[in-house]
Amino acid sequence: MPKYTKTRQQKMMADTRRETHATPLYSLGSQRLTTQAKPSMQSKPHTRVITTDTYHYLKPDVMKTTVFTGVIIVSELVLAYFLT
Repeated sequence: MPKYTKTRQQKMMADTRRETHATPLYSLGSQRLTTQAKPSMQSKPHTRVITTDTYHYLKPDVMKTTVFTGVIIVSELVLAYFLT
């Protein structure tokens, strides 16, 4: 059985999970637990831009799926029209 390896996206998600965990800080005067965000989290904006250049290989698959779905819908409408 082959060894399971993580994909790039799984690795990036694991890194962001590690970064987003708050570090617990114990206050000496009370028994309450307080959390404080890491400075690295505050400096990085969490915006993700998806361009079509990045996923150029998906365009043919999406087109095939769209055409196939369109053919199914049109054929169902034609059959419903002729059968009623």
